[in-house]
Order: sequence, then C-alpha cells, then structure tokens
Amino acid sequence: MNTVKDYASIRTVIEDYIRGSFTADTALLKRCFHPDALMSGFYCGDLDIGSPQPFYDQLESEPSAERSGEAYQAEISFIHIAGRVASAGLVEANLLGADYVNHFQLLKIEDDWRIISKVYVDAF
Repeated sequence: MNTVKDYASIRTVIEDYIRGSFTADTALLKRCFHPDALMSGFYCGDLDIGSPQPFYDQLESEPSAERSGEAYQAEISFIHIAGRVASAGLVEANLLGADYVNHFQLLKIEDDWRIISKVYVDAF
C-alpha cells in the first residue's frame, strides 16, 4: 500500500528536478535520476532518445533560467503510484527558451524514489 510519505517523496524528487533545471544544478539533477535512466522525446520536432547527459550538458553550457531572468514556471500535473512504480507529470514554461510537457517514470529502489525515465515534448 502506498502511503502519504511515498507521494511526498515523489513530489520532492520532482521539485528537486524543477530546482535543478531552474538553477542548472546538474549535481542535484543527477541525484534525481537513476544512473542508467533514459531520457527521450521530441525537441524542435526531432526525436531524441538517450540518456539525460545531453540535458545536463545543455544546462551547463548556457546561463541558467535563474541567472538569465527567464520567467520559468513549473507545475506538477499528476502523481500516480502503483506499488514500487510511479508516474509523474510536469509542465514547464520558459526553460532554455522552450515549453515542455514531461512524463517521468520512477522506481522505489530500497527506500528511495528515483527517475528511471523521462519522456518529453517541447512547444506543445
């Protein structure tokens, strides 16, 4: 049975993802993702399938949304838990010049929830 603590823990992971994206804190982002996580989706209409590393690299190569003064906004749209598996949705506006819809899949590994995959689309 899933508990209020599970929902709170997943919300914390997604909020850390939001904070890491806004501030370009890739060390924080790497703690959100499992080391073998996948990150796939559509960016500027092109299919991108792989790891989160290109996302980390992009964040590190440009001024963060926080430093550049972008009007970044993010809203968790859903959290659904089924045992040790969960899904979460996140809608973002003004991250690195684009808007995104993200779907995360998380696993509870030992006692920690970690993002195992992210599927996204920009400019919805």
